[in-house]
Amino acid sequence: MIPFLQNSRLQTLIAALVNGTPLCMGVETFNKPAKVGSGVPPHQDNAYFCQEPPDVLTVWVALDDVTPENGPVQYLAGSHQEGLREHTPSGVKGNSFGLAEAVDEVSVSVALLQKGDILIHHCQTIHFSAPNVSDYPRLGLLMVFRGEHTQDSPEMKDAYHRARALMESSPS
Repeated sequence: MIPFLQNSRLQTLIAALVNGTPLCMGVETFNKPAKVGSGVPPHQDNAYFCQEPPDVLTVWVALDDVTPENGPVQYLAGSHQEGLREHTPSGVKGNSFGLAEAVDEVSVSVALLQKGDILIHHCQTIHFSAPNVSDYPRLGLLMVFRGEHTQDSPEMKDAYHRARALMESSPS
């Protein structure tokens, strides 16, 4: 286990946020290299995770400073309470899905972080980021946790597979 995740206060917080015993679904890095890191279209993570109930969160650790120029994550306030919206293939390499409808970007919060800062977001929070246009990378470590009571939703999985099939059949 990653040492800082053994902190009892963090474990208690994660358990409260997933409404029960947390299980790690995955760990990954999210890389935005200097000058070439792509933008990420508005989306909700549960379009990928397909969990019911949506008691899932992402712990995002900044491994580099996050500035306005290197593509900070932007969150749409309160969107986690509005349910899962329709997603379609995004056409953005490495970011297969995006929301089917536009997002009102007026009410977003921009996550500017220092190396070592941690963000936690709910799987139904709408979020996105701009490309990295800076001379500095933006690297993040992501850990996804779900409550052990959550289950794969067959309906959501079907929608996910239909959208993936559309993406794979479209010309590059």
